[in-house]
Amino acid sequence: MSPELLDSEAALELWADWEVAMRRRLRRARPGVGGHVLGDLQACVRRDPAALDARLTHVRWLLEAQRPREAREAYLGLLVDQRGNVDVALSVASLAARNGDFLTARSVLKELVAQEAGETDRLRLLLGQVNEELGLIDEAMASYRTVAVGEHFAAAQGRLAVLLAGQGRQDEALAGLRAAALEPGAAVSALQLQEAALLREAGQREQAFRVIDMVLQRE
Repeated sequence: MSPELLDSEAALELWADWEVAMRRRLRRARPGVGGHVLGDLQACVRRDPAALDARLTHVRWLLEAQRPREAREAYLGLLVDQRGNVDVALSVASLAARNGDFLTARSVLKELVAQEAGETDRLRLLLGQVNEELGLIDEAMASYRTVAVGEHFAAAQGRLAVLLAGQGRQDEALAGLRAAALEPGAAVSALQLQEAALLREAGQREQAFRVIDMVLQRE
């Protein structure tokens, strides 16, 4: 154990604010050696379930240690204890997806979208991606279609076009991207680059280069 970790371990016994000491120890520990203090971190979260940062870190380190079942128990417990906490719910959805637990991620994201909690368009984009992972293509496309013009619009329209093209609906995919590019406030260049990518994949290289040239002239 490094001298820094030894110092912080002693601090855990001396400091009145053990959570501050634990955070100090976590900062000193390298991510790759998270398992070295995992037991202490687990003791911390048991001692004070309200220490949200410690509980989220505990889940991340369980995943790094390849202990998916324990990680799932930890983030589901966090979700129950912090019901109504949008930030925690979003973190849990992300951790669940990282754990390959896409059903939990989907359930959390669907609830957040229904509540219109947080950044709704980002949640709709994430929900579409999770639905893709589960093979729920129609639901993924429906989610992407609900993303409004803004920061996440081009990404959602791009994923929608890829899914349509994957179903052999190339013309519909291209028409959708072109229509999206006409929306006021849309990221036109990003949408046109996605159009060019679809054209190139369909073997229409000349048309793809024309679209790219339009983007370059605009930029």
